[in-house]
Amino acid sequence: MDVGKKIKRFRTAFGLSQKELAQRAGMSEPAIRNYELGNRTPSEKQLKKIADALGIPPAKLFETR
Repeated sequence: MDVGKKIKRFRTAFGLSQKELAQRAGMSEPAIRNYELGNRTPSEKQLKKIADALGIPPAKLFETR
C-alpha cells in the first residue's frame, strides 16, 4: 500500500476530513488531497507532521503491510 492510501486509511479510521487533518498538521487541504490521490509524495518532514496530527508513529506510514 502506498503512503497516500495509508494516510487516507488512518484519516478515515479516526473520522477526520481532509480539511481537519490539514488543519491539525498545519498544511493545506489540497496538499493532503494530492498525497492521498498519489499526485504528490510528501517529504519526510511532511509525513512526520501528518503522523503527529493523526497521533501515530511516523513508521506506521512507511510499513509495507
